[in-house]
Amino acid sequence: MQTPPSLSRLLLVQGLGLLRWSQTVPMLVAWAAVWTILAAFAFVNFQEEGVTLVSGFTSFLERVPGVPDPSSIGHTDASGAFVVDDAAFRRVALSYWTTLSLLLYLLGFALRTVRGERPPIRLRSKLMAVAVVAVLTLLAFVEVFRNSTVPIHGSTSSWLMMFGGLVALAVGASAYSLTVGHLLDRLCYRLSA
Repeated sequence: MQTPPSLSRLLLVQGLGLLRWSQTVPMLVAWAAVWTILAAFAFVNFQEEGVTLVSGFTSFLERVPGVPDPSSIGHTDASGAFVVDDAAFRRVALSYWTTLSLLLYLLGFALRTVRGERPPIRLRSKLMAVAVVAVLTLLAFVEVFRNSTVPIHGSTSSWLMMFGGLVALAVGASAYSLTVGHLLDRLCYRLSA
C-alpha cells in the first residue's frame, strides 16, 4: 500500500504548479498581441465593421469587473495626450498576471482531478505545435496583406519582416514559457509520484 505524500510535499507541488502557470502567461500575452495586430491589420479592409466591433468590445470591457479605468493607470497632460504612470501600470499588469496565473492553475488542478495525474507531454511536441501556429499566423499575415483592398504604404519586404519579427518574438516567449513549464511539470510529476 502506497503511503500518502507529506503535507510539505503537497504544498511544494502545488506551489510549483502555480509557478508553472505563471510562466505560461508571457506566451499567452505574446500570442494575444500578435493575433490582435493581425486582426487590426485585417480590419483595415473592413473599417466600417471594424470600428463598430472595436467600440462594442471597449464598451463591453467597461462593464467587466476588475478591468481598470484608464484614469487609474495614467492621466491626460496639458496637450491632451494620455500619459501612463509606470508604477500604476506595473501594479495593474502584475495583478492581472497573478490573477490569470491563478485561474490557469485552478483550471489545471480541476483537469488533473478529473483526468488523474498524467505524465507531462513531451517538450518537442509542444514546440512543434508552436511552430505550426507560427507558420499559420505568418500565412494569415501574408494572406491579409495580399488581399488588402486598401493601399498599404511601405515595401512588402519591410511589412513581412515586421510580421516575421512579431511572430519570432511570440515563438521566443513560447519557447521560454514551455521549457520552464515543462521542467516544472516534470518536477511536479516526480514529486507527486
